[in-house]
Amino acid sequence: MSNTTEKSRNGVFKYAAKKFPKGYGFGFRYTDQQGHEHKQRGFERRVDAERERSRILAEMNAGHYIDPQRGKQPVEKIGAAWLETKKGVIKPDSYDKYEGLWETHIKPKWGATPVANVRHVDVQRWISGKAQQLSTKQTASILSVFGMIMKRAVKDKRIADNPCDGIELPRMVVKKPRWYLNMRQLLLLAESASARRNPGYGTMVLFMGTTGMRFGEVTALRVKNLDLGKGSVRVCENSVWSKSGWHLHTAKNNEDRTVVFPTSLLGDLLSKAVKSKDADALVFERPGSVNDGRHLTQADYMRPPDSKDGWFATSVEAAGLPSMTLHDLRHTAVSLAVHAKVPPKVVQAIAGHKTFSMTMDYYADLFTDDLFVYGKELDKEAEAAQAKLIAEALNNPANTVAVQNPSKTVRAEKQESAGTLEFQRFSWQSARVPPERVELSLSE
Repeated sequence: MSNTTEKSRNGVFKYAAKKFPKGYGFGFRYTDQQGHEHKQRGFERRVDAERERSRILAEMNAGHYIDPQRGKQPVEKIGAAWLETKKGVIKPDSYDKYEGLWETHIKPKWGATPVANVRHVDVQRWISGKAQQLSTKQTASILSVFGMIMKRAVKDKRIADNPCDGIELPRMVVKKPRWYLNMRQLLLLAESASARRNPGYGTMVLFMGTTGMRFGEVTALRVKNLDLGKGSVRVCENSVWSKSGWHLHTAKNNEDRTVVFPTSLLGDLLSKAVKSKDADALVFERPGSVNDGRHLTQADYMRPPDSKDGWFATSVEAAGLPSMTLHDLRHTAVSLAVHAKVPPKVVQAIAGHKTFSMTMDYYADLFTDDLFVYGKELDKEAEAAQAKLIAEALNNPANTVAVQNPSKTVRAEKQESAGTLEFQRFSWQSARVPPERVELSLSE
């Protein structure tokens, strides 16, 4: 028997099918916007096939149609294609990060899955499991990369919606302790660092601990961006090391910023550090490097010290301080600024954050003491307001009555409305209270 027993009518055809009671079923044909012809079967009634064909054509006309066949492509191919489009577009170290998250976390789980089979509930279950194993920040990074890959699938019309949208993440929690050094501890650490192989390490510790600059920003700082007279620094470059090597980028968020340093503390030390250097030379170069400002190479830039036995870790241990990282010097700078009562926007500039709300969210623990200061300030304002109200009442003749005393005349306040309010030693009485109960406040 011929597979198709009836000619197509309005795109719908009948064909032999034993699975249906009548021994035949209905299907339909349509041509997509790229000119490719498609055929779909499996309908017991002609009306159902016509209805589905009409729906598809309507969605195609509106630009919303998703071909089920395109959703069969595995996530692995979509992810690889997405990574390829990022080369040369984002910073190399960012690309290394994306690639690492893809290869380590996303591809092993979702690589073989057809993109149309990636469900929101499954992604949520997967992310919740990751959150129990990894830090919140890393979990958020994994979800972000996966979300961008799925967004690519949506744009390619392989799926209608992004299954990563609306995924819930645990609240950001700082699991490891964040150390804020006070000035005494910072000076001790700088003295300890000066005893390492490079005496300039001590200057760099003080510089990072008071400016809040990141390690990459400090190691990329050139002499020409340092104003010793004003005590200011123009932050415009960032040195980054990743698995693909060394990279020199613009400042964080691609925005230059200006920070200041204490001139009495660092003026002479920085002058010594930049003495006889070219304007384009590095302020803090790698020990033993040439540091020729006209011909800088990656050999001139400092690498991050080893976290276990590098110069910073040994300096911390020698200073008798708790285990900490170079990034904690950045936290220290923000802490010193907060406790010095500098304006909020200056704290934001020191932190190098795009918005002050980001600074507040990240360093909320530094502002805990302000709650108690706020309460004390309210007490002071309330006392001042009470004293002012009393003074106004005493100076208003309508609120006073003369009372004779053998030695002097005093004034007692009275209140027209019912009730009693006591401010300091004064008592306000209702006019309905008998005269003998009026409390007097005598003064010499």
